[in-house]
Amino acid sequence: MSRALVVDDDRAVRKALQVNLTKHGIDVTLAETADEALGLLHGAPFDLLLTDYTMPRMTGLDLAQALRAIRPELPVILYSGYTDVIPEPQLGRVAVELVQKPIDPEALLAALTKHL
Repeated sequence: MSRALVVDDDRAVRKALQVNLTKHGIDVTLAETADEALGLLHGAPFDLLLTDYTMPRMTGLDLAQALRAIRPELPVILYSGYTDVIPEPQLGRVAVELVQKPIDPEALLAALTKHL
C-alpha cells in the first residue's frame, strides 16, 4: 500500500483529500503546516507528498524545496487555485507536479498514477 502525506492548512480540504485517496488504496497521513510535515517526513517512509501552495509561514513550493534536502527522490504534487502566480522555473527546479484547485478527482488520480 502506498503512503501519502497531505499538507493543507484547511481542515476540510485535508479531510476531503484523505477520503479521496483512501478510496484508491492509499494510506494517508495529514499535516496542517509545512513545519509539521517536515517533522513527519524525517521519520516515516512516505511515497508521495501532496501539498497546497498557499499556506502560512511556508508555501507548498518552499516545503518541496526543503524536502529535496532530506528526501530528494520523493514525488511532490502541488495544488493551488492560484496557479498563475506560481513561478514556472521554480516548479521545474524542485520537480513538482501541479494540479489546479478545485481539485478534479480524475486529474488528481492521473497525477497519482504517474508517481505511485
